[in-house]
Amino acid sequence: MISQQTFVSLEKMESIAPRSHAAKLEKLSLVILEQCRKAQYRDWIMPNLSRTPADFAKFLFDKQFPNVSEPESVFLQISLISKLAKITPLLVEKEKFPKKIIKYYHGSFDRLVFFLEKVADNPLGMNYNLFSKIGLVLAINIPCGAQLLDLKSTIPLQSVLLTIHRERSLTNVMRYIKCRGFGVWFRGHTDTEYLDEFNEEGWDNFYLLIAELLLRRRYVRGLVGTSWFYDPQLINISPRLSYLQLRQLERGAFQMRHRGTVSDVNFATKSSPTRLRLYQDGLYNPVSHSLVWGRNEILRWAENIWRSGSSRAQR
Repeated sequence: MISQQTFVSLEKMESIAPRSHAAKLEKLSLVILEQCRKAQYRDWIMPNLSRTPADFAKFLFDKQFPNVSEPESVFLQISLISKLAKITPLLVEKEKFPKKIIKYYHGSFDRLVFFLEKVADNPLGMNYNLFSKIGLVLAINIPCGAQLLDLKSTIPLQSVLLTIHRERSLTNVMRYIKCRGFGVWFRGHTDTEYLDEFNEEGWDNFYLLIAELLLRRRYVRGLVGTSWFYDPQLINISPRLSYLQLRQLERGAFQMRHRGTVSDVNFATKSSPTRLRLYQDGLYNPVSHSLVWGRNEILRWAENIWRSGSSRAQR
């Protein structure tokens, strides 16, 4: 799953921490491995009670190392991530992921090593979030090409109920109930370090991988994603991105509107002069939306693709 060269690099990064903390790091890695892997991070009723793997790992780290200096803290985090990353192949093997997902780990771990080496060379040069890699090394957030996939997400009931106020409609609440939304969902996240498959074909391959995983995990309700690029305004403003929402909507998904945030504005306008100009002129206000695609609708679409033989995805 990872090359010998990558494994050697991880061992080198693991040894970057002071030897005096080796025993504490070993203990911490075992606690994180046990507690983060078995925890349910997001509360399906109240999202403010939720805790992601990154949040939980940081909490445990701060508890174990409460008084270390900033540079030393960074090196300890690098060592911790590297130590856990060496265990990832065993975790992935237990999960029995489709072969294509296994292949994605090669590139993901090359990028992980590059990231850790960059931080080690300049530990105080940027606002690094090393704990963002915890989900990857614990096989909770897995590489699936166009997106990273969170295997343990939820759709909080509070978010669904707020759509009644925002959309003046009960439709989404009824859809949420119909797809038994109060359970475990897959959730897609954009990996800004890997955008090679961020295109229509790449996303269709991603959806087919989701279908394969759903066949293996019957308790999962479906796929959800939340982003500024699921905003219906984008269909006219940035038509080249319209496939990101239209393809799922055509296949049975539905949208839920959230409140607009500063982050939505920043993400939506930083890479597009057109969107920036429209925002500055008051003609576009980015708003985050969720796309919710239930398991039955995903599998119905995927079965048609597999039956027609128009996909090369290996099942």
